[in-house]
Amino acid sequence: RPAGVDTAPYTTPYLELMQAAIAKFGITAEDQGKKDCLVDWFLAQEIEGEPVSNKLADAMATLIRLPSAQRGGAKRVLGPDLRQTG
Repeated sequence: RPAGVDTAPYTTPYLELMQAAIAKFGITAEDQGKKDCLVDWFLAQEIEGEPVSNKLADAMATLIRLPSAQRGGAKRVLGPDLRQTG
C-alpha cells in the first residue's frame, strides 16, 4: 500500500447496521432509546440481502445500549421507598 494512504478500519455489515441504528435513533449515553423500537427497526433491515433474524435483532438492540440501560425498569432515585403500602 502506498505511503500515506489510510485504509478503512475493518467492519462488518452487523457493525455498520448497529452504527446506522445509533445515528438514526440519536442514541447517546444519556438517551438510550427503547429496546423494542430498536428490535423492530433491526427486523425491518436486511444484511447481505437476508432479513435480520429475531435473535440477531434482539442481540444488536442489546449491544448498542449501555449495560445500565439494559436492566430496564424505572431509574433508581434516592428517597423513600413508596412501593410498600399498608
